[in-house]
Amino acid sequence: LLGILAAKMAQKHQKPCLVCCYHRGRIYGSARSVDGLDLQQFFNGIASDSLQSGGHAQAVGLCFCPSELCNIRKGILEQARQRLNRLNVVPKQAVDAVLDLQDIDTGFWANLQQFAPFGPGNKRPVFAIEQVRETYGNRLLSQAHIKFCLKGKGHKSLNAIAFNQYQYWEKLAKASSFDFCFVLEQHSYKQVRQLQLRVKDMYFRAAYC
Repeated sequence: LLGILAAKMAQKHQKPCLVCCYHRGRIYGSARSVDGLDLQQFFNGIASDSLQSGGHAQAVGLCFCPSELCNIRKGILEQARQRLNRLNVVPKQAVDAVLDLQDIDTGFWANLQQFAPFGPGNKRPVFAIEQVRETYGNRLLSQAHIKFCLKGKGHKSLNAIAFNQYQYWEKLAKASSFDFCFVLEQHSYKQVRQLQLRVKDMYFRAAYC
């Protein structure tokens, strides 16, 4: 459980994470890293006779005596000051494929469902659309969520919603072009089902804002 929690926190915050617990007279921990930080080197740089650690560059398990907690905490903070300042920690989002709006239809959705069920071991694929130049019906919902519509060739249109991404509201209004990544969902409202893009992140080039 420590490793799962550390991995989720490192992924969410894009920072190295260490989670510890006390059990039968020892403190046990599990650490997960981000690109550019070797955790083995990190913990090998901490001077402590009781610290035992093992793993690899991205994941390390450790244990030590409670009496060494203050000393090891100081060592972790010192290693962090030395190593983390050299990291350019920028959140990254893996994308499975770049699509055109015209690619997304009920047939594409049906093919996608052949890979279901989705869950922790089989995550929904993340797609991207690049250089979006126009959006319609932009709305800020509950001062937190952004909803907008994309229109393609002919009468094709798709709704998109970005939960808790209100920080992009002003940029969206001013941008002449932007990229975004999303997962495809089927939204049901008043017994009518429609495809919807649930936005995971947006990217605005400085020249466009």
